[in-house]
Amino acid sequence: MKKLFALLLSGFLPLLAQNANKTTQGICLCPLPKNTLSIKANYNRINDTIDILNIKEQELGSRNFGAMGDASGFDISLGYGINDYSAIYYDFEYLGVNYADTKLKNKKNNIFTKINLYHNPKNIFQTFSIDFGVTLNSADDLDIKKVSTLNSMLQKMKPGTSIKFNGTGLEFKGSTLTIFDQDGVLPPFIRIANMSDTSFFIRGLTGIKFQNSILQLYSGLKTTSIESLITLEPSNSQIIADAIKEFGLLDLNRDEKTLFAGFNYALKYQDFIFEAGYEYLKIFGRESKLDATDDNHILNGSISKNINEDFRVFIGGKAMLNQFNGVIPYLYNEYTKHKYEKKYGYAKIGFIYNINLDALGNL
Repeated sequence: MKKLFALLLSGFLPLLAQNANKTTQGICLCPLPKNTLSIKANYNRINDTIDILNIKEQELGSRNFGAMGDASGFDISLGYGINDYSAIYYDFEYLGVNYADTKLKNKKNNIFTKINLYHNPKNIFQTFSIDFGVTLNSADDLDIKKVSTLNSMLQKMKPGTSIKFNGTGLEFKGSTLTIFDQDGVLPPFIRIANMSDTSFFIRGLTGIKFQNSILQLYSGLKTTSIESLITLEPSNSQIIADAIKEFGLLDLNRDEKTLFAGFNYALKYQDFIFEAGYEYLKIFGRESKLDATDDNHILNGSISKNINEDFRVFIGGKAMLNQFNGVIPYLYNEYTKHKYEKKYGYAKIGFIYNINLDALGNL
């Protein structure tokens, strides 16, 4: 029995070593080694200068509701090897995106545990692991105040409505209505509130290890609960209350499910690691009024330089062929759905650092 265990472990350790540094895509086949802490941080950016693949070109000049503009943000990821067969990971992502004449500030929290269920070095697919986790996206309320954007949104949300913004008040049923407070005229506006989504997911992973590279394959399912609300403000005004009777409060809450599958390929050459990844999302369970774009293709790539065994730096990029569909679920609704047939993405630069806590304790 001891010889059999030693044989299994001898095949497992090289594969573990290849995965000791969490991949830049954040999905890896094997757990971190026991009592190892992994830290990954990167800065993300997209603007007209960095947009070398013309990912954002289709959005240039657009200020319509749902259109994405320049963005910047950062990711911080932590991983900890609980034992030789399990690990826990936490990712925080912040992304600020120019969105409908304002800035959307999305905060993403992702936590999951990885369990290695099976390993046999004699098989082509030597290892099978499974991830269980939860992802939460959220953003502060957005106040839309530009007149042209407001009137465009109104016509989208209630075609033919008699309500019209004029910069100082509302034109409603043939009358111009102005709201005052203690500081004077208070122009009305539209607020997008309570933006958030919560997803629970399960992901299975396997892979093939070659001499200097590894191919990781995965698939899974996530269920998502989405909250979002569009209101006319200031809601405590009687004029607004009368207008809301026609406009209504637009409750965009819903549930949906997503099947996903993809691969990551990592090739080591001297002190460099080249990574390429692809993921396909198929979304279902939406109402018929949301039918427009029900999938997404996500591409990731990076080049890493090993500074030493525990530290490496990388540059790379991420591209989504249908914007944030299935990635930030609350952004997709019946009023933005036709904006999701466009590409979006950003460049990234960062580092990964592993700390062997056992070795640290022996210092």
